[in-house]
Amino acid sequence: MLAEYRDHCHAANYVLSSFGVDTVHQESFRLAVQSGRCRIVVTESFRVVPQPQHLLGRRACSRLRAVGTDVVADRCTRGPPATISLTKLG
Repeated sequence: MLAEYRDHCHAANYVLSSFGVDTVHQESFRLAVQSGRCRIVVTESFRVVPQPQHLLGRRACSRLRAVGTDVVADRCTRGPPATISLTKLG
């Protein structure tokens, strides 16, 4: 996704998931051009199997970058956290 972001915001999707015995926690990342600017749209959800998925939040971030071995979306809107990792669920 970082390569697509750096290459003029080409369309890309990425999902980071964590699984428990009967739970699924996901953060979905999507590159989108909004008002002529590249945005990383982050959607967080949680599911207890077999129940439907619950939306926990949606944020828009304006930058994607490498920080050491991590890739993070930052400069995010709509509340904490202001930086969201694409490699570790927080």
